[in-house]
Amino acid sequence: MKKSKIISYVMALLICIMSFTSPIVAAEARNTNTTQTVTNFYISDTGVSIVYVDYMGIEGMVTSATITLSIKKRVALFFWSEVASHTFNSTDTDFKATYQHTLDSKGTYKCNVEYAISGVTGVTDIIPFEDTATY
Repeated sequence: MKKSKIISYVMALLICIMSFTSPIVAAEARNTNTTQTVTNFYISDTGVSIVYVDYMGIEGMVTSATITLSIKKRVALFFWSEVASHTFNSTDTDFKATYQHTLDSKGTYKCNVEYAISGVTGVTDIIPFEDTATY
């Protein structure tokens, strides 16, 4: 009898614990105009920052794309100062480009890229990217 009571208490405890925890659901945003983006940020040994941007659109869906990038240098623990920015515009279904900027000094740099790819349905895919590198 003691064994069944212990099992009952354990079961009740598990049910209580499970009722207070919420399930974690991971959902990936579905893009309507693009199938893939590829972005790389790299700083060479000579201080040239290189940003590679690439998107693959869905044939017949893409009407325009704007890719905005910025490179910022860390100036304090949580503060960044913009050192370069660039915007690419395209109406192609697929697009690839490289942007280069020579950095003035050594430090930690952050690259932000935002893809805004519009389609025939009127919906715009917004796809962000962020990475840091040290020179």
